[in-house]
Amino acid sequence: LHFRPETQSLELELVFVEVPRAAFVAVQWFGPQGGERASASVWIEPGGLPLRRTLILPSDVAVTPGRWRVVVSVGDALLRQLDVEVPNAGR
Repeated sequence: LHFRPETQSLELELVFVEVPRAAFVAVQWFGPQGGERASASVWIEPGGLPLRRTLILPSDVAVTPGRWRVVVSVGDALLRQLDVEVPNAGR
C-alpha cells in the first residue's frame, strides 16, 4: 500500500504466488476516521503465477492526512490488513 504524493492517491499492489481456486478478492479502504471509504473486488484464477493486480483508491474519494488501512479478503477469510500514513501537505 503506497501513497502517491504526485497524484494524491493511494495505490495497492497485490501479488499472488499461490491461487488454489478461482475467486473474488475483496478490498476495503478505510480512512483515518475509521469508516469505510471505498471497496472493490478483483477476480483471480490459478495459472500465470505470480499474479499481480493493482488497485487505486477511486478518484472521487478525497485522500486526507492520517493513517489509511486496507483490508484484503476472500470470502470470510482475511488475507491481509495493510496501512499507510498520508502526511499533511505542509510536511
